[in-house]
Amino acid sequence: MLSRRDFVKLIALMATGTVGTACALEDFAEFEEEMDTHTTTHSETGSSDRVIIIGAGMSGVAAARTLVDAGYTVKILEARDRIGGRTHTASWDGTPVDLGGAWIHGRLGNPMTRLARQADARTTPTEEDITYGTNGQPLSAQEKELLQSFTSGWGDWLYYGQEEADYDQSLQALLEQIIAEEGLSAEEARLARFYISALIEQDYAGSLQQMSTYWFDEGSGFGGIDLLLVDGYGKIVDHLAQGIDIQLNTPIQTIRWGNDTATIIDQNGESYPADYVIVTLPLGVLKSNTVSFQPSLPAAKQSAISQLGISVFNKCYLRFDEVFWPEDYDWLAYVPEQQNRWPSWLNLDKAIGLPALVGYSTADYGRRLESWSDANIIADAMDVLRTIFGPNIPEPNDSIITRWLSDPYSRGSYSFIAVNSHPSVRQDLAAQVDDTLFFAGEATSSDYPSTVHGAYLSGVRAAEEIINM
Repeated sequence: MLSRRDFVKLIALMATGTVGTACALEDFAEFEEEMDTHTTTHSETGSSDRVIIIGAGMSGVAAARTLVDAGYTVKILEARDRIGGRTHTASWDGTPVDLGGAWIHGRLGNPMTRLARQADARTTPTEEDITYGTNGQPLSAQEKELLQSFTSGWGDWLYYGQEEADYDQSLQALLEQIIAEEGLSAEEARLARFYISALIEQDYAGSLQQMSTYWFDEGSGFGGIDLLLVDGYGKIVDHLAQGIDIQLNTPIQTIRWGNDTATIIDQNGESYPADYVIVTLPLGVLKSNTVSFQPSLPAAKQSAISQLGISVFNKCYLRFDEVFWPEDYDWLAYVPEQQNRWPSWLNLDKAIGLPALVGYSTADYGRRLESWSDANIIADAMDVLRTIFGPNIPEPNDSIITRWLSDPYSRGSYSFIAVNSHPSVRQDLAAQVDDTLFFAGEATSSDYPSTVHGAYLSGVRAAEEIINM
């Protein structure tokens, strides 16, 4: 999804005018010296145990790769007609574009960096930005000063909300408290909401009204710049899936478990016996109860599924006959009148040489747009672009619009910690059941939730739990 930490850093830096290529070049120069600390190897066990993995997303193929390399007999059952899950690389007239995960978030020590090299997947940094005010003009010196003032004060307010407040509250409530207590003007409040939306909603994709002030920023991260995968995550998924038995078009209906064995039943009534099952169903699918567990999952796991929030992060790809926007910037940021209305655009011309822009709709606004027609979504996005670049810019000649919340096999983008929940619920979600059911996916990752590398490492972890038994 969107560059999780770099975009946050850019928002903080743009008010001071310190964003440039120097940091990117210095960081990128260390690329060949990077040593991946998450390489896992196993000697072959020659085990005859049958392992069924539900889902061929990043966590599923990571688990399968680990187990197959250790000598296990593995079969993946995938509901879609493709592999990759929420890392979906589509071909746009021959050009690969990622409709889901797209970045390596922090290249230093990140297993995705190593896998990208192994898969010969090209990457590029995306760091240069320009920000436009609500009137469509680049931020004035006064607006930059106001934004920088709020940027400087956010850390203190967040410390109060996380360390001194007597109870957890939503980030929206904290933001409105700041606006009221600081006596911000309408212009200052708009910039404040833009800053927090860009910092959090465009990163975690959860609604500020639902995200926990105490725990929204849980987890760890890798150092170094973020890298956009020019060839898409599909190259990495295909690399991991080589030689693995994957059965597509197989939605699961029931998972029966108990007495150290399990049986998977698909929607056609076909049965698949297994000694171990790795469940990589997305959190949104688990919440929907479209897959039945017999007997029911333990109460702690059901509670974890209920308490975790599921975000919405969608993309609107717009391709044009020619570039009418500044060609030297990766990011075009916009301070909307309505919170979170198309506040960020990625320039694909600079990133991959395609005359296209990608707008991002997240959280509450993104959830609302899912029910709109493609034509209405494009018109809404173009209204923002015309505010910035003038009424005479051309209509796009092609588009791609994602709806991850409506997708029956994802039912959302990725997880977040909701108000009055706690990061420990991720451990409950990840816990194995009866030495038979094992769980993986970004929502089960305590260290790296909501990321592709978190999904990958969770798959490796689930496979190692089986191997270590």
